[in-house]
Amino acid sequence: HFVVPGLDSLRAPFRFSVLVFLAGAVLAAFGFGAIDRFLRSRAAGWRNPILAVAVALALVPVWPAAYTGLRLPTVNTLDPAYRWLRDQDAKLPILEFPTPAGDRDETRTQALRQYAAVLHGSPRLDGCSGFVSPLYRSFRREIQAFPDSAARSLAARMGAKWVLVHYGDYSDAERESLRRRMERESTLRRVAAFATDVVYRLESAP
Repeated sequence: HFVVPGLDSLRAPFRFSVLVFLAGAVLAAFGFGAIDRFLRSRAAGWRNPILAVAVALALVPVWPAAYTGLRLPTVNTLDPAYRWLRDQDAKLPILEFPTPAGDRDETRTQALRQYAAVLHGSPRLDGCSGFVSPLYRSFRREIQAFPDSAARSLAARMGAKWVLVHYGDYSDAERESLRRRMERESTLRRVAAFATDVVYRLESAP
């Protein structure tokens, strides 16, 4: 993916693993046949019990109980900040913080916030995706300095109107430092607050 030219343009190169599993299934069939022939000729009495144990062991990793479900938000369970966004007449682009600095920083929380956008209707400048374009990789790196001047200008060029900060996601020291910087910035006007979530309006620079 990182070495062969062109492969980094694929959205999900890990799907090539399907070919590996296909080859593994064919090899497993050959192995199963070899064991069956061996048991028929050497230990016919143990054949059925051993094969039954082999099949049971093969089913263990794919048993449905091994997977956990995820409760998705609904219109009635949306966080208050998202309910506020849902109630706004104009569905303006929103930038949420913390924003992942890279693909590896995407978490289940980020994915749920991405899903919530379907319910509140405001387009997000960033979110979770199986493919992050070079433009957004650069955007994610530079926007980490928000609300510094360069990062604010970048957000404005990308179309941001609302800025939603989830202060509860930050450590105590980071939270207070970011809050002071946000409140000090004249182009950011606080318009709503819900516990540790605060919505700002990104105004045009004077």
